[in-house]
Amino acid sequence: AVATVRSGGFSIPIYFLPSRETYTAKWKEQGKERLLRNKDLEELRKTVRKHAKRLSGNSPTIETLTDDEKAILQEIRRRGITLADLATIHTAEPVTVDDAITQFLEDKRDTSADNQLTLRTHLRQFAKTFGKRNINTVTTQELDGWLRKIAPGLRTRKNKRGCLVNLWRWARDKGQLPLHDRTAAERTSMPSERRQKRERVVETWAAEELEQILKVVPHTHLPWVILASFAGIRTRELFENKRSIAPSKEVLQWEHITLTGDEPRIVVPASVAKVPSKRTIPISPQLAKWLRPYKGRTGTICPGLVPWNAPRKTAAIPNPQSVNQIIADAVGVPFKKNGLRHSFGTYRTLMVGHVGPVALEMGNSEAKVKENYFDAGKTKQEAKDWFAITPAKVSRKLEVVA
Repeated sequence: AVATVRSGGFSIPIYFLPSRETYTAKWKEQGKERLLRNKDLEELRKTVRKHAKRLSGNSPTIETLTDDEKAILQEIRRRGITLADLATIHTAEPVTVDDAITQFLEDKRDTSADNQLTLRTHLRQFAKTFGKRNINTVTTQELDGWLRKIAPGLRTRKNKRGCLVNLWRWARDKGQLPLHDRTAAERTSMPSERRQKRERVVETWAAEELEQILKVVPHTHLPWVILASFAGIRTRELFENKRSIAPSKEVLQWEHITLTGDEPRIVVPASVAKVPSKRTIPISPQLAKWLRPYKGRTGTICPGLVPWNAPRKTAAIPNPQSVNQIIADAVGVPFKKNGLRHSFGTYRTLMVGHVGPVALEMGNSEAKVKENYFDAGKTKQEAKDWFAITPAKVSRKLEVVA
């Protein structure tokens, strides 16, 4: 050799071939001999140096490796991993959890307002503990510990875990985590679906409780009680959450309710529904009686505050209460979250006798309706009593605000 190019622990010799009057560099790579030739020695040196650096990775010499590093090299050799295999390994970009969440939520701006609210709520809570850490340093054990501590309830833990899995997968796809691996969030323990179903309780109201609710609910929120109880409309499909950190989505309008003709109905547009799919709900004669005073109205059905938020304290309202609290005080039991819609689903299933039509009206899958409402411990007579409640049975003046 007339010259040798070294980089780290790797070296490439250069020879002169008189018969060709040229210089040749030789080395082995992946079991094959490689050759480079050039009549200019310095030009060949520059080219060879690039290959030497690439092959050495500027790695330390074998004498400077620790015992752990030597063990890693032995394992690489045992598994038959080549330099080409190592070249495909992705090096993740160091990004903090805070930054990853900010970018992730920005990417989700085109999703539904409910989805954005769920992601923001759970991920901002997670960031309070792990926000300053690099996302690629958070371990599965740490995630499991946080989920068990912050969410003892299985349903809540499942929801929070789902948000973390979405974030980790997004970070992997954006190059912030190693590719081709199950992420730390995906390896966390999945709450037992069977145990969740055993512990789930679908709370409903009785007919006599609904009569009391209809007597005391403020006139601004009466349409909410009527439509949730007798049509299964979701609260989020009626009210804008004006205090939400997520953008408001469209809500049901009076124009979506048709009281005339042979088939009075409520059409819930895809832009309003929680699941973006349009559905049609038939209006029963009983519901028509409740809606008759609102005939001809236009605009948002429920423009006021969501029923779980109390108005601001003012001189005129020294002791503000949420509508939910007003109802709870009047009935004498804690307010049952989603109880009006759950009652509709339960009693409607009893009246119809099967889950198909109820699933279409409620915007749920048949499996979900069967799981939540079919044979829910109620009787058909209780269902008849529920759907027999008309304005004539409730002693209140139907006030309609212009």
